[in-house]
Amino acid sequence: MRRIQKLVAAVFLSTLLAVVVGSAAQAISHRPPYEDPREWRQAKPGVEAFEAGDYEKAFELLTDSNRSMNGVGTNVRNRTTDYYLGIMFRDALGGAAELDEAYFRFRRAAEMGHAGAQYALGDMYRVGLVVSQDFETAMSWYRKAARQRHNGAKKALAQMYWQGEGVEYDLFEGYWWLRSAHDDGDAEASYLLGIFYETGPEEWRNPNRVASFMTVAAFEGIADAQFRLGQMYETGRGYKQIAEKAIAWYRKAAAQGHEGAQNRLVELEK
Repeated sequence: MRRIQKLVAAVFLSTLLAVVVGSAAQAISHRPPYEDPREWRQAKPGVEAFEAGDYEKAFELLTDSNRSMNGVGTNVRNRTTDYYLGIMFRDALGGAAELDEAYFRFRRAAEMGHAGAQYALGDMYRVGLVVSQDFETAMSWYRKAARQRHNGAKKALAQMYWQGEGVEYDLFEGYWWLRSAHDDGDAEASYLLGIFYETGPEEWRNPNRVASFMTVAAFEGIADAQFRLGQMYETGRGYKQIAEKAIAWYRKAAAQGHEGAQNRLVELEK
């Protein structure tokens, strides 16, 4: 059973690298379920500038949005703008990194219930960024975010259970959180479940489920899922062997720079 820990460590490596510098580096063209509609409307121009990479404009708009929520004699803050400003301070977007300010912004928004900020704060405690490393506190913030349907937090919880970070190793609890993220439409969770059913504990391995989850992830644009789906069609593992479909999926993955898919295309199209 313990071998799953090594699997998860490898599978989640790219996610771990993104934890410190990419908690919100996901395109959000629509309002996430955990965002307050009013706050989102006020913050959206700044968020759009952020996503476009115009950080100077984003900083100005987000700061103005925070001011507009703060009327005379009140202490109302826009949690969404605090969250995005926190990301900018943390990741040195548009200026030098100011980690203390990032922590302050995340903490304030998190305590007011913003799921993205709760997730980001969990990241900081998990890796010991500005604060002392504290897995228990990290898990507490992740749980708060996960209860608001934050899929990044759900995947972080799955990883912590599968790697025994601050908690006892628990295969089923980790699986439950990952499956919850998949059920909530997270493509990376679908991909990771495919990996789980392919290389996890022997009694859990299931080619049909590998194919099912990889197909979901592939259609959502996960390059490695597209590559693996191509392999399935090429070898007849999980799906009927169909060379044309294998090549089609390899091409999709190759177009995203997947080297394995590019190499297979070279061989198949000789």
